[in-house]
Amino acid sequence: MKDNELLKLGEVYYENRRYDEAISLYNQFLEINPENAKVYNKRGLVYYAKGDFEKAIADFIKATKFDPGYAAAFNNLGYLYLKNGLYEQAEFNLNRSKELDPDWFAPYNHLGVLYLKKGDHDQALVNFNRSISLNPDFPEAYNIEGSFISRKAYTIKLL
Repeated sequence: MKDNELLKLGEVYYENRRYDEAISLYNQFLEINPENAKVYNKRGLVYYAKGDFEKAIADFIKATKFDPGYAAAFNNLGYLYLKNGLYEQAEFNLNRSKELDPDWFAPYNHLGVLYLKKGDHDQALVNFNRSISLNPDFPEAYNIEGSFISRKAYTIKLL
């Protein structure tokens, strides 16, 4: 099977929640191409979907080492750190993703969530607004921003 066929089949397995089969294919690919950042990123996403955060983080780290300009890998790594409450590492990686691809909405949205969790509401709003301006069709950013604004208005009324 050719490399691109392996990758496409791996994506099909991933999309159909056949995670072990996807991992097996990505492992085969990495045996032949052990420094392929995109495949480490793909396998990291599968591990994340399986709930194996340690392996997912390890794969995202490898992806960023093999391709230091790979915005998606930095975003995914930052998001996983955020989900695990490792805010300093999350902020570093999400900002790196944003620097590498300033026109991609995802790191801004994740930074908005991060700053909200840290209590920096101004930076949260700046990042949510930027995410929405880059991708107006991304409903999650509107939901989070709207919820945040509603809570802030309610808090102001109570004061």
